[in-house]
This record gives sequence, C-alpha cells and structure tokens, in this order.
Amino acid sequence: MNKKTTLHKNTRISTELDPLNLPDWSAFRPEIALQKLRKLYAEERAIINNKLSSRHTTHGEIFYLRAPTRRKIIALLGELYHFERVAKHRHPGITDAVRTASLIIEKHSQFVTLRSKYPQIVNRLSRSALSTKLSPSERWYLSREARELGSPHRAHGKKLNALSSTRIELDTQEKVFAEKNEINDTAVLRMVSLRSKIAQLSGFSSWNEKVLRGLMMSHIGVSGVSTLFAGFKKQVTIWHVQKLKNYRVAFFAPRYTEDGVLEAVKEILRIHFSITLEAHDTSVWAKDVLFFRAHDKNGTLLGGLYVDLYVRKGKIGGAWSGAVRDGEKGILPLAMVVTNFTQGKRIAHYEFLTLVHEVGHAVHYLCARPDSYLGYVRYLEDDAVEIAGRFFERFAFDTTIVERALLGKKKTLSVTDSTFIAKLPEYRRAYLTHDRSLDVAVSEFDWEIHLHPPKNSEDLHVKWREIYNQIIPDTKEDGSVFPSVLRYVFDGRYSAKFLLYIWADIVAAQLYQKYQNIRKKSPKKASAMLSKIFQKGSSAPMMNTLRPFIGSRVRIDAYIHELARNIEDQK
Repeated sequence: MNKKTTLHKNTRISTELDPLNLPDWSAFRPEIALQKLRKLYAEERAIINNKLSSRHTTHGEIFYLRAPTRRKIIALLGELYHFERVAKHRHPGITDAVRTASLIIEKHSQFVTLRSKYPQIVNRLSRSALSTKLSPSERWYLSREARELGSPHRAHGKKLNALSSTRIELDTQEKVFAEKNEINDTAVLRMVSLRSKIAQLSGFSSWNEKVLRGLMMSHIGVSGVSTLFAGFKKQVTIWHVQKLKNYRVAFFAPRYTEDGVLEAVKEILRIHFSITLEAHDTSVWAKDVLFFRAHDKNGTLLGGLYVDLYVRKGKIGGAWSGAVRDGEKGILPLAMVVTNFTQGKRIAHYEFLTLVHEVGHAVHYLCARPDSYLGYVRYLEDDAVEIAGRFFERFAFDTTIVERALLGKKKTLSVTDSTFIAKLPEYRRAYLTHDRSLDVAVSEFDWEIHLHPPKNSEDLHVKWREIYNQIIPDTKEDGSVFPSVLRYVFDGRYSAKFLLYIWADIVAAQLYQKYQNIRKKSPKKASAMLSKIFQKGSSAPMMNTLRPFIGSRVRIDAYIHELARNIEDQK
C-alpha cells in the first residue's frame, strides 16, 4: 500500500490515516481566512507582474504558475461562503468577512482586467498554436477566461465609472429587496431599469443578451428563446391545469423519516451509479451534520459527502448542493447537500424530491475527474449545472425508490403508504403538469420584463396577467398576484434566466428517455453512459459531453411528450 500521496504542492499526508484530507471545521476563523485571502491575491498579482516584466515569459507560463495560488484562493473562498450559509451562529463575524472578501475579489478583478497585460496574454494563448497542445479541460478553462477578460463588451474610462456606480446601486437595491422579504413594485421596476442600463453600458442590446452569454443555450440567442416560448404556449394552452386533482395535499403530507430518505438516496446511487455511501465520524460544522465516504463498485474511494438536513439558528433557508473541494488527479472531492427539514418531524414528498435533486448535483461533484485543474471554481454553464438535479428528480417518482423511502426502519408498509405508492403516477402527472406550467409562465414573464422593461406598475402587472392567463387559463387562482417564486427573479438570482430550469429540464427529459431505453436492454451500459457524462465534470462544454448520447442538438420533443402524455392519462 502506498502510504504517501501528494494532494497539494508541499503537502503530504498519510493515506492510512485519512486519504480524504478532511478539513477541521472547528478550527475555522473568518478573520484569519481574510488575512490569508489578501496574501494569496497579493501573491497572484506578484506572479503576474513578475512574469509580464520578463522578456522570456512564454504565453503559457503565467497560466500555469498562478494555478497553485488560484487553487488555494478557491478553497478559501469555498470555506468562507460555505460557513456564511450554514454556521453563522458559531462564527458571528462570518457575514462581515464574506462582504470584505467580495470587496477584495472586486479589487483584484479590476487589477487583472485593467492594470496588467494579463488579458492580452490569455487572448494570445487562446488563439496560439500552443493551445492545441493543452488538454481538453485546459482549453475549456482558457476559453472561459479569454471570453471574460477579452470580451468586446468590456467598458473603459468614463463608461467604466458609470457601469461601476450602476452596479453598486443595483447590488444595494437587490440586498434591500431580499432583506425585506416582500415584492415591491417600485423596487422591482428600479432593478429592471438598472439591469437594462448595465447591459447597455456593457455593449449589449438587452439584459437578456448579456445573461445568455456563458449559458448552454446561448447558441440559440435571444430570438431562439422567444421561439422556444412560442412553442411552449402552443402546447401548454391546451392543457386544463385546473382539472388536475390537488396533488399538493399528498405532496405536503408528512410521511418519511430521516432513515428512510437516506436509504432511498443510497438506493438511487447503488442502482443507477454503482456508488455506495459509508457513514464516517469526522469534524463537522454542527452536531447533526452527517458525513459519508463514497465508493465505486470496485471499492475505490471516490470522495466524501456532507449531508446537512435540518434547520437551525443562523443557517440560511432553502436547499442547495456545493463542492467543498473540487476533485482532480490525485485529489479526492468533497461535496455537500444542504436542506432545511424540521428536526423531529416527518419529511414530506416535496422535501424528499428536493433532497434527491440536490443529491444529483453532489454526484456530479463526486464523479467529476477533469484531467487538470488550473485554478477555477468548477465551471459548467448554469443551465448545464441544473441538468443533474432535474435528471435525479425523476428518481423521486420511481416506485422502488419511494417504497424504500417509506419503509425506513419498518418491515412493512402501512395502508396509507401503499395507497400513496398506488397513486404515485397520478401525483407525478399532476406535479409535472402544474409546476412546469407555472415555471413556463414565470420564465416568460421574467424574460419579457427584462427584454422590454415595463414603464410603470400597471405595465408590470398587466404583463403578468397576460402571460399567466395564456399559459394557465383554467385556474381559479388570482393571476394578478405575483407567486412567491418570482422573488428569485426580482432579487437578481435568476433575472432573465429563470428559463435555465426549463432548458435543463428539456435536456434532462431527453437524457432520461435515452437512459431508460438503454437500461431496458442493459443496465450495465446505461450506468456506464451516466458515468461518462458525470465524469467529464467541468472539463468540457456540456453539449460536447452529451452529443454522443442525445444527438447534435437539444430537442423539445421528449419534454413535451412527457407532459402531454400526463394530460392524456389524466383525461
């Protein structure tokens, strides 16, 4: 057995003691993290300056020399932002530390973009013959940095000052909006106006064109998105959503235990990915956080998974998944799944669905093995990131998986449990049809108000009623009232790109259909297909990864068929 493995430069650990090199969460201090961050950015600036001053510097030297420092920066930022979300009560200075870190990042970004020749170096390297000698993941990372630093839409001089002040105002407006926790027409109109101004100052025709850059769907352009919505409307307007039974009663009913949902998650990973999870005691940020070692079918350690299920003081609401540490050659990844279930209460199906969605992201982090790492946060297009979660959601309606979740430590199912499983196809039909219809309505509204900013409050509400009544025509709900989900659009998190969830779902439906067709003939080949997709991680554009399995372009057919079939079955 090899007792020594190099994980980071100048860091060697004993694999007999801890092959994952797990962090000690109890030793984290935000003030020390900020000190380290300043030093690391200064170190990176020195590397760039020193090499730019040398006549003998090759195009690729800076690219490689800064990578070890970038790796440390990303790891440190991951700790800062992670603790800000889950452990405020233990580290009261973490929120201020994160704000300070954001200012440090912005200052460093301005240096890299405006005060050095580094952007020109990256652009030359991306176009040079040397780039053909790079690995696929290196070319992908390089092309990303070239787009960001060498964009023709970068602002200069007075325009840069105007852009900076507008961004500051928008950030302030979005923070105030998020803190007040209410939808205010005046604030919404102002934020939409500021986004439009930022887009124009950056050289884009609209905020929509700006946010499309870097998305998987960017190749269809603004007009292509509008065509996509037109196609949806033709399908959705013939659906009678109101005739569907109220599935939310069944979805919100408490029915699962912690043991049950965790066993169901293990079953999904075992059946579809040949991954096993093994509980392991280690340092965590709260006493009820769980940690698992992930192994492949041969028993090889893939990485680690933190699972933080329950709501507590200081923890941000909602659910998410993230990479505590990215994986690469010689470095095992650490992922996390975070939800806000209530301790001591049973878990509803919609919560179980959320957990399974987030586990999909975590599996992507655990399985990804890019052949090199040049100092970036794991990068996939935002709509490509969501494919894993949407794909996994379909497992939450698999009767085998649901039965395992309902059993938990029980030996037999209750009558209520058996009834729920029998009606699961019906609930799935209602869920997909109702929720996806609402997603389409919210996405189009989000897209339209940023493409054509409304002038006043009346315009804002008229546009929502018009879209709502077209897409969900037979409901008894008040189409003049904004649904709570629009908060995510208004506060900036998904402004003009909420449709990425629709796009990801379209791809997931196409991929899931392909997967099930292969699995009927050979489960082994189907599992291998998923492994090939997830192992690519962020080392290539997602469409390049998917092309061998779903063809040369994304098709809406499987998604529409999936929903339309639900409607036909409901009649």
